[in-house]
Amino acid sequence: MCMSSIDWQSARHRTAIGRAGLSMPVRQALNDEVFSPNETILDYGSGRGQDVARLNRLGYVAREWDPHFNTGTPPSPHDIVFMTYVLNVIEHPAERETVLLDAWRNTQRVLVVTTRLNWERRRVHGDDLADGLLSSRNTFQHLYSNAELRELVERVTAAQ
Repeated sequence: MCMSSIDWQSARHRTAIGRAGLSMPVRQALNDEVFSPNETILDYGSGRGQDVARLNRLGYVAREWDPHFNTGTPPSPHDIVFMTYVLNVIEHPAERETVLLDAWRNTQRVLVVTTRLNWERRRVHGDDLADGLLSSRNTFQHLYSNAELRELVERVTAAQ
């Protein structure tokens, strides 16, 4: 498990929000038919596990893993891996790459990576910390441009 809480400078678990339905990235992937009921799904950095619970209720085979909320089962290979709003809460660029590579190594068919984007800057308040912001709630956010996120994923996974 590469997402260790030992060196965290922020309270990453506080960024795991509750939702009334599927997260937008999972809902969009479902609408786009990125995965089917016969494929296994891993929510890597699942937070509270709400997407997994909802996907399972819909008949999908989904598992969760999170370094704070679900530390018992390390990630393992799945057809589809979701990494939803994980990279943006990691303070160290080298750790972001390690975490992304671990998610990629657990992907058998499709890796879906989503982050907060720089157009959301007006909604994120805090003090500068490294290449992001540290909020008054001690949560970190690195906001990505589309190009930056694409370059990171392509470089780390060697996929295009």
